[in-house]
Amino acid sequence: MGKNEEAKEAYKEAIKKYNFLIIKYPYDVKLNFFKANCLRDIEDYEKAEELYEYIIDLDNDALEVYLMRARNRISLNKYEAAKEDLNTVIKLNPAYRKVIELDEQLKEFLSGKSESCYR
Repeated sequence: MGKNEEAKEAYKEAIKKYNFLIIKYPYDVKLNFFKANCLRDIEDYEKAEELYEYIIDLDNDALEVYLMRARNRISLNKYEAAKEDLNTVIKLNPAYRKVIELDEQLKEFLSGKSESCYR
């Protein structure tokens, strides 16, 4: 088994543990966020998207969630939706450096200057 496959197995195991904890604490933003990130890491972008939506419903001021959902949406080729998420983060915290960097990458990609976009 290669390192990538081993990593995916580790993420899948982590997802199982998060599932167990989320049954007990369904409204815990951090647990759901970590699970969503694991789903993204195993490239289950659709399920990650659903979970990011749920988390934002729980806490619509969670900057990191908007940022990760933007990255996830880029992976799904949903560039305009990703841009909306980045704009939300910039509105909530204009100095948030990670968003400024990702926003610049997305602008460059959408303008056709770049061959690929951050995934």
